[in-house]
Amino acid sequence: MKDISKEFLGILGESVVGHLTKDPDKQYNYLTKEDIREKLFKSGYTARSTNNVFYYLSTRKYIKQDGNGRIILTARGAQYFAKTCPLLTDKILKSGYLSIVVVEVPEKQREMRDFMRRRLRAAGFSTLGRGVYISEKEISVNFSFLVRLYGLQRFVLWGRLQRY
Repeated sequence: MKDISKEFLGILGESVVGHLTKDPDKQYNYLTKEDIREKLFKSGYTARSTNNVFYYLSTRKYIKQDGNGRIILTARGAQYFAKTCPLLTDKILKSGYLSIVVVEVPEKQREMRDFMRRRLRAAGFSTLGRGVYISEKEISVNFSFLVRLYGLQRFVLWGRLQRY
């Protein structure tokens, strides 16, 4: 079983990622505590463990609950999710195709560049050259969320590459 706090944030994070990657003009689809409890129950977690993790995450300011009972992922929670979310799916691309990521973050933002490079290597990407990473697996939509969260759209390119 996965860590319940990561799974809780993963449910919220995937909701945010889904919103960002589908249509940014649509209104954000908020989840309630009951929605998340239901999803965690399907994964084998009890109501008590869900309440405990809700308390844990809210005291650490990863999430907050508004007056309507909706759970909101805070900026701090989004950063934690971005650090722990999977960047690759389990789906292996068709023969002859590779996922490629090019990271060209300027020297002024060295910490962010190094963070991105560490995350890519930890996710299972291989280094093709300086700042160029490849994988046989498909890139997750979480990667787009990570790039947007840190404002790196101008410095990071990704897509599919066909081998000859």
